Amino acid sequence: MPERDSVVRNPGSATDGSALHGASGAAQDIQALQRQVQQLAMRNEDYARQLAQAAATVAEYREKLEATAAQLQAVRNSTSWRVTGPLRRLLASVRGTRSRAIAPAADTRHDKVNEVWSVSPEAKAEAAGWYWMAHPMVRERINILVSGRPTVDGYARLAELLRERGETIPIKRALSLGCGFGSLERDLASRGMIAAMDAYDLADGAIREARRLAEEAGCGWIRYHVADLETRDLGEASHDVVFAHSSVHHVERLDELFATVRRALRPGGLFHLNEYVGPNRFQWTDDQLRLINGYLDSLPDHLRQTPAGRKYPVVRPSIEHMLAMDPTEAVRSADIREVLGRHFTIIEERPYGGTLLHMGLAEIAQNFDVNNAEDVAHLRRFFDLEDEMMANGTIGSDFTILTALRD
Repeated sequence: MPERDSVVRNPGSATDGSALHGASGAAQDIQALQRQVQQLAMRNEDYARQLAQAAATVAEYREKLEATAAQLQAVRNSTSWRVTGPLRRLLASVRGTRSRAIAPAADTRHDKVNEVWSVSPEAKAEAAGWYWMAHPMVRERINILVSGRPTVDGYARLAELLRERGETIPIKRALSLGCGFGSLERDLASRGMIAAMDAYDLADGAIREARRLAEEAGCGWIRYHVADLETRDLGEASHDVVFAHSSVHHVERLDELFATVRRALRPGGLFHLNEYVGPNRFQWTDDQLRLINGYLDSLPDHLRQTPAGRKYPVVRPSIEHMLAMDPTEAVRSADIREVLGRHFTIIEERPYGGTLLHMGLAEIAQNFDVNNAEDVAHLRRFFDLEDEMMANGTIGSDFTILTALRD
């Protein structure tokens, strides 16, 4: 304190110089601080530019990730069953049992068809969940739509139609197109509906198993053949009834196939098709997607679980994906009715929907317990939605049974 007071009370020349020097130093300090501030500002601008670039990069990668996620979602939901990890391993095992001349990555139409359709329905169901028609309540619903009775299916209805037309049962000469693992032929044999049957499929793995299962069931007299329906000649006037169960929608040359079937049938013979006739290449309509996904969003989580996780929303697959998965899938499904009418007289059609249920229940149908009232209510709610939307014309029927006469 005294020293400070003395400076104040006794200002002299030396003190004045010191003050000036101090002022000059303070100015320099201020300039130095200003330079530092400018440098910091420049650095902040650099940091801001770097942050902006980083944000732009993050946004770009986010868009790419979202696009990739959308593509993966489309892959997961584009067909009636997904190629999940377990199913992918099944396909790999099928490839491993084939000739080494067939490349692991199927490049030809035959190889791709053989790879996909040589996996049994049971193996697919275990790996990817049930097909929609596997649920007993769905089968009962289909029976009612095709016959008016819950226990009478499309083939029992055909037997009635044959009797109404004065035909004899068992059918003396029958033929099956796209027989797969042979479940239809064995079923018809067990009903006593057929006396002789030739069955054809392009997937040689399925044909081998169909032969084995037929022998095991005591109907080894069913003749199974590996053949391409696009090119196979079926003889002339040599059959009474030709069956096609979920196979014609894999055929592109419909006119040629139907002309071949017409030649193979005797006059008055019947062509019986149980078929998917919905959008080509599974190009679902906007209404279908809206209604299916709205229903899925309303389900409790336990009903939406698949063997691979939670069921994704259903999307419209790209054509490229469909061709990569199976080049024959729904290739001209929407044209079947029209082309059939050019070659035959359609004497009966029994549509049974599936426009929503097909993809909505794919992979999760096994979750709906028939002994659980809540599960049953959720399933019936979906049935009612499909019925209402078909009745008001919002959607059509993607599945139908057509019986056509060779006159």
